[in-house]
Parts: sequence; structure tokens; C-alpha cells
Amino acid sequence: MKLEQVRPVAVPGPRGVPRLRVEPLWRRGAILLVLLSGPAFLAMVFTVIPPALPGIAAHFGGGAAGQLVAQLVMTLPSIGMMAGGPLSGWLIDRYRARRLLLAALASYGLLGLAGTLLDGQWSLLAARLLQGFAACAMVTATNTLIGERYDAATRARLLGYGTFCGAGAGLASILLSGVIAEAGSWHAPFALYGLALGMLPLAAIVLPAGGGGTSRTEARQGGAASALLGLAPLYAVIALVFVAVFMTNAQVSFLLLADGVSGPAAQSRIIGWSSLTNGLGGASYGWLRARLGLRWSFVAMLGLLAAGITTLGLSHDPLMATLGCALTGFGGGLAVPHFLNMVLDRAEPAVRSRALGLAYSALFLGDFMNPFLMAPLTAVTGIHGAFLTVGACLAAAAVYQALRRGAHGGGQ
Repeated sequence: MKLEQVRPVAVPGPRGVPRLRVEPLWRRGAILLVLLSGPAFLAMVFTVIPPALPGIAAHFGGGAAGQLVAQLVMTLPSIGMMAGGPLSGWLIDRYRARRLLLAALASYGLLGLAGTLLDGQWSLLAARLLQGFAACAMVTATNTLIGERYDAATRARLLGYGTFCGAGAGLASILLSGVIAEAGSWHAPFALYGLALGMLPLAAIVLPAGGGGTSRTEARQGGAASALLGLAPLYAVIALVFVAVFMTNAQVSFLLLADGVSGPAAQSRIIGWSSLTNGLGGASYGWLRARLGLRWSFVAMLGLLAAGITTLGLSHDPLMATLGCALTGFGGGLAVPHFLNMVLDRAEPAVRSRALGLAYSALFLGDFMNPFLMAPLTAVTGIHGAFLTVGACLAAAAVYQALRRGAHGGGQ
């Protein structure tokens, strides 16, 4: 074996004392593939299903009742993810991240494949709810392992690449699931979730045993409750920012409808730009942070979100709406790795896994809050006014962070 194909790696030894092990290049690549699969499978929870929604609605009686079931099939995983965040962190501290990742990959794949067979409303909804929990457990475990394994600069790049992988997997899976649903039945796209079972043996082979998380004794000694309470302001910022990030998913279709763009294909071509630039934003985060630093990366993220959402509020034609979606998507792509890096930087090692789990809960809380906050605002200002209001709030936040002395970004 060539010398450049191996490197010494510190891995947990007996009693937590690090020991060096020579790691082949192929194994390093395989580990990266496993760790970056978490965000990809997380994205697929929401992108495999949309082409099947009309068939699901028709299967459950059509009309308003059938549409409601279809919408619940789409949205219930978010509730599982919100609940799964803190529980995933606790499970990592108890059983370690590697074990949780293996269990989550198996559960995610089997619960997803269940959709190819289930015909009952409640069984299908239960499977989707639990799949959301498994997806959150998976991505919390992979990010815990990234935080443990890599230095800060590498970690920033990898978390950004994870966002890129999620966007790419989301775009590919929604296109592929449309073809599958058209060729088969509404059950057929659920087969794509079986890809997680293909990742399971690779993860079991290449991930070092015992990695990720802290022991229960270490967690207790670390003062977990007070340490996590100190991160509460950051979690509040995450939730509020992701109310804005999810504007493209939750509100742009209504904005386009108000402007006369009613066809699903035409809308998808416009909204799809946010997915494309979301991945580009994630991929560029490590480069951007290395040059701008934490504070100005945060300012840039807020500024891009403000510019995109304001452009959408001012838009009355498809071209301007496309530009708004592209800017918003790029800013949203920076948001995920930025906040995950902040959590890893600020959290004490003894509570790092639980801190990451709560970060995902805050992220999906923003998704959940979006329609409840936007509905009354839209009723008062109209859909364009709601976008302009959110854009103005983000612009004010960006200016405040830029001018604030001693700020380090993201909620300080």
C-alpha cells in the first residue's frame, strides 16, 4: 500500500484514551460517503412523496378528506423530526452515535418500504411519523460523528457538503419518483427509501466501533441541563431564521398563484431554483466562512435571505420570482451548516450530541411555525406584503449583526 493512501487517525481506545490507527484511503472515502448520506436521506423524506400525493388522495376517497390524508402523509415526518431531536441526542449518549446510525438506517429503510405495501390510513401515517424520527436520528448521528472526527475547518466544509448532498438527492429523487409514480402506482415511489438499507452494511463495516457521543457518566458530570439552557437563545434564532428559509416551500406557490402562475409544472420550474441554489450555498459555506469568518458569514446569509424574499415580495412576473427563489435558496443553503457549526463550536463535548438534536428540533419547528405565522400576516398585508415584511425583518437583522460590536454571529 502506498504511503499517501493511509494516514494516522486518533480513535477512542480503552477508557476513552485515544490511540492511533492507520486508515486506508478507501476507508476514509467510504466513511465520508456514509456521513454525507444522512442529509441526503433526510431530504428524501419530503421529496419522494409529492408526485404520489394525487394518487394517495384518490386512494383515500378523493375530495377534501382524501387531500387531507395526503397532506398528512407529507407533513407528519416533520413532527417526528421535532420530537426526534432531543431523544436522538439522549440515545447517542446512551448507546453511541454509530449504533444509533445503524439502527436509524435500518428503521428508515424499512418504514419507507412499508409504504409500498400499506393501504390503511393509520398504518401509513404511523410509518411516516416514525420515519421522520428515524431520519432525524440518522442526521444527528452523522453530524455527531463529523464533529468528533474532523477539525473545525474540515467540519465546516463537510457540513456544507452535506447540505449540497441533501439538495442533490432531493432534486434527483423528486424527478425519479415522478417517473416511477407515472409508470406504477402511488405505492411505487416508496421503494426509493430502500436505498438506506443498501447503505447499512457499508456503515457497519467502515465506521469505527464505539464512536460518537459521551457516556452517561460524562454527560451527568458535564451539567447537561445548564449547558443546553445556555444554547436556548441560539435555538430561538434558528427557529426564526428557518421560518424565513421555508418561505419558498410553504408560501411561494401561493405567491405565484396570486400572480397568475397556476400550473404545477410552471410553478415547479420556478421553485426548483431554490433547491438548486440551496445545494450551491451549502457547498460554498466552508470556503465562505474561511474568508469571511463566522460573523460576516452570518451577515451574508441573512442578507441573501432578505434579498431573495424581498425580491419575491416585489415580483409580479416569473423571471423576478425565479431570481427571488434562487437568492433565497442560496441563503438557506448557508443557514444549515452555519448553525450546525455554531452548535458544535459552542456546545460542551459532554452535551454535543443532545445539542445537535435540539438544533434539528428548532430547525423543523421553524418549518412547522411558518404557516401559523404567515396566515395572519397575509390576511393583513396580502401575500406580497407578507414577503416584504419578512424581507424587511431579515434586512434589519443583517444590519444589526453587521454593526454590532463584538458580535460573533448567529444569536449573540
